Amino acid sequence: MKYQITFIILLISLITEAGYAQKKSIYLLDDFTQGVVLMKNGAKTNVLLNYDGSNSTLICKYI
Repeated sequence: MKYQITFIILLISLITEAGYAQKKSIYLLDDFTQGVVLMKNGAKTNVLLNYDGSNSTLICKYI
């Protein structure tokens, strides 16, 4: 009986700890940062930038 109670308490504590786990982000920064992209034709464009660590690419969101 003591083992069952101990097991149940341990199981509940592990389940609650899993609920507090942080979500893994693929982005380097928490939020996108405003920046300027220089196009091949020389034009400058304002965009929001962030780095995707899983694909090793720069992500652009046009404003």
